[in-house]
Amino acid sequence: MKTRMTIGKKLMLSFGLVLAVGCIIAGGSLWTIEGLNARFDTAISKTVRKLQLGSEINQIKSDMYVAQRGFVLATFVKDSSLAETQRTEFDSQVAKMNKKLDEIRPLISVPEERRLLAVFENDFASWRNEYQTIVRLCQSGHPDDAQQHSFAKIAPIY
Repeated sequence: MKTRMTIGKKLMLSFGLVLAVGCIIAGGSLWTIEGLNARFDTAISKTVRKLQLGSEINQIKSDMYVAQRGFVLATFVKDSSLAETQRTEFDSQVAKMNKKLDEIRPLISVPEERRLLAVFENDFASWRNEYQTIVRLCQSGHPDDAQQHSFAKIAPIY
């Protein structure tokens, strides 16, 4: 014997199928949105951290330049304790810069960022080398030459 499906049963079955398909689509959409949200959060947090590190690096650069200038000035006025303090401050800022560069390297993902970081690191290494020349000139009693060297070699890097 065949059972006949009445209109009511057909409507109930259709409604159940539509509801099931809707639930499947909603679940898939929620899963996709969660994945997009996670990627968005990662991208934003990386970008924000890179901006923070960039700001901190700029501050460290300024502090390095001030310490270098202070070292030369202290040598001009023959204040050896102030000169040593400024030299120590410069070295401290160099250590901070190295730490910040170590922090930013894993965040770099775009080729242009890698290129710019390499340029910055090269300039930073040049600055440290030129600073050693300034230290030698100051220690040998030629702060005027050290100042000129700073203007000629380090100011363009800074």
